[in-house]
Order: sequence, then structure tokens, then C-alpha cells
Amino acid sequence: MSTVMASLREPMRLLRTVEGPRVPAADARAQFAVFSFVLALAILFHQSRLGDWEVLSPQMAVSLAAIFVLLRPSSAPRFFAMLAIQLVSLLIDMPNVVNHWLLLGLTTVGLAGGLVLAAVRRRNWLSDSGEIYRRVAPVVRIQVVLVYLFAVLAKLNTDFLDPALSCGAAMSGDLLASGPVSLYGAWQDVPAIAGTLLIEALLPIGLLIRRTRVAAVLAGGTFHTVLAVAGHVSFSGFAFAFYALFLPDDLPRRLRSVLDATPALGSAASRLSAFAGSRLAFPLLAGAWIGLAIAISYGPDLVYNGVARLAVVVFVAYAIALGAVLALCLLRGGPGAYAPGALRLVHPVWAIAPLLVVLNAATPYLGLKTQSAFTMYSNLQTEAGRWNHVLVPESVRIFDLQDDTVEVVKSSDQRLAEAAGEDTELIEHDFRTYVSQHPELSVSYRHEGELVTVPRAGRDPAASDGPGLVARKLLLFRDVPVAARNTCRDGREGGPAQGS
Repeated sequence: MSTVMASLREPMRLLRTVEGPRVPAADARAQFAVFSFVLALAILFHQSRLGDWEVLSPQMAVSLAAIFVLLRPSSAPRFFAMLAIQLVSLLIDMPNVVNHWLLLGLTTVGLAGGLVLAAVRRRNWLSDSGEIYRRVAPVVRIQVVLVYLFAVLAKLNTDFLDPALSCGAAMSGDLLASGPVSLYGAWQDVPAIAGTLLIEALLPIGLLIRRTRVAAVLAGGTFHTVLAVAGHVSFSGFAFAFYALFLPDDLPRRLRSVLDATPALGSAASRLSAFAGSRLAFPLLAGAWIGLAIAISYGPDLVYNGVARLAVVVFVAYAIALGAVLALCLLRGGPGAYAPGALRLVHPVWAIAPLLVVLNAATPYLGLKTQSAFTMYSNLQTEAGRWNHVLVPESVRIFDLQDDTVEVVKSSDQRLAEAAGEDTELIEHDFRTYVSQHPELSVSYRHEGELVTVPRAGRDPAASDGPGLVARKLLLFRDVPVAARNTCRDGREGGPAQGS
């Protein structure tokens, strides 16, 4: 019996942590490099599945910036240049952006406030990547916890809890039925819904508590690897990058010890470092990425399909490699050490980014946009007469943009014709935006009980007059189905595929 208990206790050494002293400067700089590296990889995973592969596009610039960071992740200028380029790309693509891409943009906006303050005060920490990490890491940690909390909050609605409609049941069913032999059974729907809620609720709590952070990272990494296999590589890549911020602060020292004690691993790391420092590294990698973009843009569909499948395989290999290295690191040197103040902001200006996350997450409940609001695959409905949340009352709504709907009767445009064939309505803001951007289409629709026919949108002043630029960039809505059809939707043309 004692032998069995000892064998059970041994793996638990991986999860033990202690509170340690302030992180040495060299380790803080190493933490910055690790986070910079995995974030650049996350951007490339995103681009491989959801990015624009056109060679002359802002997103190609983001990809090349990420490759540039991979070759020297310790460089703060390269890191912030990558974030700035991503933000420009985001602003161009808005409002058609997915949640994790928007989160990175909100992070950059928030961090800019802290950097500007430091520049005005002439603080010398701007030249030290370790000091940058000490200020940036708590900001992003708070944001990650908030996003998880808002994601699970959105799922506390009657439709997510209904197996016939729930995204939790649908996504579980798709995953279990995707192999050579279907493992799906209807009895699994309720456990899938409960399991999704439990995991998403426990993850942020586990990340908040020092003693459970390692366990939360391991559980979350497993969860997101499963999601990647189900096709959500982009989101999972960003989750891995953010989890790096919750690892023990003495991880760099442990990693150096593992490399010293494992000659094969240390030799491989040295060869990769030598290649990254060579003059040929960036031209070779950038040229390969551009060549792939050309093949996808102008080749047959099977090229992109092959890249999409390859991205899943590469991500799983990446997850296994990270897990193995992390296990080797955690097994060396006793319990992992965390410096105090992991979630403490050094100045109120650094609260800008978390506040932006809260504001964005509140938009559906306030009556504003319903897309890209951290309500991923939640079945949440907040429109008038369709409010389905079990905790947040409808009385919190103060705007009525979601109440103004349009029912398409028929149209020459494929997107609008599909809406006419479904038992669904469009939010008037999105309808006007779409019609104003497609002057050649014709459409008949009902709005406020009146049937309106537009033979050609470009010749109709009312139809061609869309919302202003700011409203178009900030607001995007999901189509509004009848309650019985509020199933798990993967988005729509012109909007991000992020589920309902």
C-alpha cells in the first residue's frame, strides 16, 4: 500500500509551488523571450487557419513580423513592432475579427498607455526586456482570467443548457464523430455541457491561485489540444502563449538545467539558435511562407486544405513537445517558485487593457454588438424578446441596436438569399452596412412591418447610405434566429466564424 501511495505522490511534485523572491533580471529577460516566442508562434498558427493568405495584405506583414520575432524573441523592439503591425491589420479588418485576435489588439492598445507614460517620464526600463515583462505580464494575466470568466458567464443561458441546441453538445458530438469510428452517443450531451462549464469555470480560478496554477496550465493545455484536434488551432495557439505567463518564475533556471543535463536536447537548441542568428534565416523562412501563400492563393483548394490539416498535426506535435519539456523542467529543483505580485499592476495606467476587455465583454448585455464579445460558442441571445441568460437580467440593457431587425424576403445576393431561406432576421445595422457595400444587389425585405423593395442598391439613396465608419468598425451582430433554431452556428459570410 505504501508503494502505491508513493507512486501516486510522485506526479504531484509537478504541481507544487512556493512563493519566492523577486525574479532575477536574467530570468525575467528569459521569461520575456519565452512569451515573445510562443506568442509569435500563436500568430503563425492563427494565420495558417484564419489569416488572409494574399501576399500583398496587412496580414502577410503580421506573419513576416512574427517570423522576425521567432528568430530573436529576446528583442523588445521586434516584439512591440509585431504587436503594432498586428494592431494595424486588426483595425483594417474590423469588425470581422475573431475573439483572440481582438484580445491581442486590445492588449496592444492598453500596453501603449504604459509605454507612453514611461517615455514621458523617461524611465530607463524601456530598454530592459525583463523590466518590460514585469509590467506587461500582470496585465495580460488579468485579461486572460477575465476572458475565461466572461466566456463561462455567457454560457449560463437556457439554450446552452439545452442538449438539443447547445454548442457544448454540438462540438463534443463533432469531435467524437470525427474519427474513423464514431464514438458519439446522445447520452454524452449532458456530460459535455456540464464538463464545458466546469472546465471553463475552474481554469480562471486555478490560474488565479498560486498553488493551483501549474495544474490549471496542464489541464488547460490538454483541453486546448483537444480543441485544436477539433479544428480550433488558432484559439488554442493563443491559449498556449498566454499560459506561458502563468508558469513558475524559476522556469528559465530549470530549463537551463535541463539543457545542461540532456546533451541531445541542448545540442538541438544550440543548432536552432545558430540558425536563427544566421543572415539566411529570415529570407529562407519568409520566402517559404510567401511561397506557401502564393500556392494557396492561386493553387487548387486542396493546397489550403492540406495546410489546414498540417497545422493541426504540427500543433499537436508542438503541444506534446511543450508538455515534455515542461515536465522535465518541473521535475527538477523541487516546487516551482512564483514571485509575489503576479497580478499586481505597477501603475493605474496599466489597467487600460483589462478595462477594455470588460467593456468589450459587456457589449451584448448592454444592447450593443454580439460578435467578437468573448461569448464564444455560448448560444447567448440578448435581443429583445429572445433574452436567454439565467443570471443577468434583461433590465441591464441600455441600448436598442439589437431590437431593430430586418427580415429578408428575397434577394439577388447569395448571402441575403440564404438569410431569406432561413427562419432568421438580420440586425438593421449589419443589413444596411452590407447593402451599402454591394451596390449591384437587389433585395426585398420587411422592416418595422413594411415591405420594402430595392431593385438596385446603388441607385437607391436610402439603401446605399450605410452606417458611419466608426459604427462599421466597432459593431457587428449575429443573425437573430427564432428561439427553436438557436443552435451552434459557425458564423456567416462577412463575419468571424466563432459560433453563437
